Amino acid sequence: MPETAPEQPAPILRMTTTRRQMLKLSAAAGAALAATYVAPSFTTVGVQRAFAQVTGGGVPCQLCLKIGKPSVLTMKLLGASAPAAEGNDQEGKVQVKAGNSNLVLPATVWVRASSKSNSFDSRAIIWFQGLKNVGSTFDIESAAGVKNNGDLDPKSNLSSDTYVSYFTPGPASDPDQNVAAGNELQTVCFHTSCSVPINIGDRYVSVQLIDFIGENGVTKDRCADIVCETGMKPDTLTMKFMGSSISEDLGHSQDLGKVNVLNGTDPSPVFTNKVFIESTGFSGYKNKFESFTIDSGGAKLASSTVVTIWNTDIFGVKTGPVVQEFEFHTSCSQPLLVGDQFISVKLQSATLLPK
Repeated sequence: MPETAPEQPAPILRMTTTRRQMLKLSAAAGAALAATYVAPSFTTVGVQRAFAQVTGGGVPCQLCLKIGKPSVLTMKLLGASAPAAEGNDQEGKVQVKAGNSNLVLPATVWVRASSKSNSFDSRAIIWFQGLKNVGSTFDIESAAGVKNNGDLDPKSNLSSDTYVSYFTPGPASDPDQNVAAGNELQTVCFHTSCSVPINIGDRYVSVQLIDFIGENGVTKDRCADIVCETGMKPDTLTMKFMGSSISEDLGHSQDLGKVNVLNGTDPSPVFTNKVFIESTGFSGYKNKFESFTIDSGGAKLASSTVVTIWNTDIFGVKTGPVVQEFEFHTSCSQPLLVGDQFISVKLQSATLLPK
């Protein structure tokens, strides 16, 4: 039966905002949608059609697989060190590179997070530095990168390894006076290229990971909603016809210009109660809030997928010119999130194939 009340469009994720703004914009939607997530499972259908079904459930998803390499890691400063083996040792990549491996941190330290074990190397990129108290948090942010000579060096994601160093703070008038090579109380290294897992809650000796934003600006709160996975492309997309339209720039997580109304059709037409829809692998009648499946037939969807809609006459038969036609990106070079609305259709679930 058709539903009786329209749904609200998902919050907007837009690359024209900052990643920190994206975190705030997407958190509310992520909390609500995560309750419907089912962890990806792989099934073979026929000779070629191996895919992951993304629909609902509540099982934590793999950050690197879904979100990509980290651009922002929020870390909590712990009061004492623990052997790497007691946390996620990342297959031996978590190491103490300098100072005391059993360090108990003083109440306040000067923290420096960088791309090199010697953060004073001319090639090092500094992602965070400042006074922090034990128990407080700080962001290691690739877009905030700066070199020791003061040159800005922003990146879309962190380097292969991240190094966190602690120094004894100086007096209030000069808190970083002890920040120099050889004065490190401790330097901890952990891997951030996603060649080994990164998980919320990981302890890396004396710091703990509590938040993660991926290189596309998507946050951990929406990890469960992300369709695309590393090495995979969409095979099918199950969409809901919403019966009304929103702007091509709203309601989804793709970049500006990736969702477009085509051929001069009406970006916000009045739809009849029943419409006729055509898209890849689908052609048929649908009522408001009914679902249909865009299907590549096992060949993987193209970079962009077009949806064409006609109204119907008083007899419920397709009639007249095309009332709306639009495209959205479906190759996974742009995000696809459960709940994204593209003009007049909303993404409900997907199946994937290896690239």
